[in-house]
Amino acid sequence: NGFFNQYFAVGSVSILCFVHGTAVSWTSPFTLLLMSENSPLPSGPITMEEASWIASISSISSVLSIYPLGYLGNKFGKKLTMLLSIIPNTSFWIILIFGTNPYHIMIGRLFSGITGATMLALFPLFVADIASNNIRGALMSILMVSGSLGSLMGYVTGYLLSYETIPLVMISFPILFTILMLILPETPQSLILQQKYEKAKKSLTFYRGKYTEAVGLEYENIKNSIENQSQSNRCDVKQLLSKESICSFILITCIAALVTFGGSTTYQSYTALFFNRSGSQFEPNLSSIYAGATAFLSTIISFFTADKIGRKFLLLVSFIGAAIFLTILGIFSYCFENNFDTSSIFWLPDVCIYLITFTFFFGVVPIPWVVVVEILPQNIRTFGQIYYSSTFYLLLFISNKCVPILLERIYFYNIMWLFAAINVIGMIFIYFCIPETSGKSLIETPEQMLDDKIDKQNCNKV
Repeated sequence: NGFFNQYFAVGSVSILCFVHGTAVSWTSPFTLLLMSENSPLPSGPITMEEASWIASISSISSVLSIYPLGYLGNKFGKKLTMLLSIIPNTSFWIILIFGTNPYHIMIGRLFSGITGATMLALFPLFVADIASNNIRGALMSILMVSGSLGSLMGYVTGYLLSYETIPLVMISFPILFTILMLILPETPQSLILQQKYEKAKKSLTFYRGKYTEAVGLEYENIKNSIENQSQSNRCDVKQLLSKESICSFILITCIAALVTFGGSTTYQSYTALFFNRSGSQFEPNLSSIYAGATAFLSTIISFFTADKIGRKFLLLVSFIGAAIFLTILGIFSYCFENNFDTSSIFWLPDVCIYLITFTFFFGVVPIPWVVVVEILPQNIRTFGQIYYSSTFYLLLFISNKCVPILLERIYFYNIMWLFAAINVIGMIFIYFCIPETSGKSLIETPEQMLDDKIDKQNCNKV
């Protein structure tokens, strides 16, 4: 019963990830349409510069809103903050209905970025608060499973439905999200911070299925841990500037850079454009649907394996697999651009993009959000998660803004090879600097990083 309640809670919250995933992938099928002579906007076709702003501008609002959202999550509770964050996403779809030019779309994308910031800043913390140790990785993976399902929804609806119809369909999901969230109790940790101790005990009992002596002991441990943190964290700056904290911040900054600059996030926003530029002989938006289905399948596999074969192994396989297939795609694109005969392997770019998508969503996309929470010391976990999210979105903005411009100035294959090189660096970094966190409690992993001599040496190297 406890596991069911945890999955039900995370499944309900994941609707937020679903609608945001759709908003993210919305740019893929409609970028080419908005740039064409058949643009649905009364103002006419948009430029590549405007397309890059539409794809990337949501990251700006995400960066600016993450810290206020973190404060609101701590002050008023993670559940309530996530419930309110559905409003900006709904605003995005409403603006699409009435917008007449690219600047209206950009404003809508700014609103959607707030929802994305809430999802990535608070969802992992919500899961960490309610999850049992042995299913925490699986629950965390639901974040990306639902996000990739939302992305698939964006690709499918973008291919099957008109520009004007999709917002009308998507507005229905916030209603379901609101109903389910009202059923759930706030997390025990948030209630303890608000000094609502009886409600906190009832909340923990709900997420554990029934009250037992072990649940009572867990409640006392959580309560004592939070109270000790409240006393020990009066000098927050001192905690943040400790060697352990600086080491953790360097690690998660490197993870954010490798994930965003390695191409995993860019593929989601520009899937159809990449198919169009790769030399693919198939219809880009239809191929994007297959890529979205591949991403969804991959995250499902990650969901079932995250706690069994280890986070570190998934990341290593994901980075090296992506590097191999990106290199092959770059070679094909080079041959295609230089008029080599590629007719006998016309299918290769599509297969490569599907395999790249599979390897990205197998590890690089979902797992870092789990690992970051697990390697951060307890006393800076909330701030560290918010820092990682803001860094991720800042670098995501740079990546999404620059890639379309680079496509106009350098060849597609050069970008693929650049992505491949960054993924090789990512594989080396994960192997030497990130500990295995699977199956360990949220207290054990940071202590392992500090106590293990090898991990100390690796942190010093970083």
